[in-house]
Amino acid sequence: MPHQGAYIAFPFRVLLKEGVITVVADGPYESRRDMDPFRHPDLEQLGRTLRDRLDETLNAEQSAARSAARRRRTLRDSLLESEDRSDTVVMSAVDGHTYRGLVDAVGVDHVVLVDSGRSTHIAISHIVSMGIV
Repeated sequence: MPHQGAYIAFPFRVLLKEGVITVVADGPYESRRDMDPFRHPDLEQLGRTLRDRLDETLNAEQSAARSAARRRRTLRDSLLESEDRSDTVVMSAVDGHTYRGLVDAVGVDHVVLVDSGRSTHIAISHIVSMGIV
């Protein structure tokens, strides 16, 4: 610790003019003229690293939210979405039959598939699996 009255030389001066703070290089740093403390090379690299980590965290959080939403979605929700998009689906039922057709309507407990002009009503509780064609 310097004794009282000692002078410590810093390699820059801080100037305040008309409400603007300017850092001016002194001594061996004069070649850098006006130094912006926010443009320091170490701070730029740190800023890039922090932005990259934030982007990675944001992507991971969004991916986790999408996965959670897919897990919470019920078979009926998938059927309603398929109906809205006019998707053709293939379904397997508990009786071993496979049904294929355009989702025409979705009720509280059943779905109506249309294939070649023929409607088939299937109870949602009897559907084992469903795939979109």
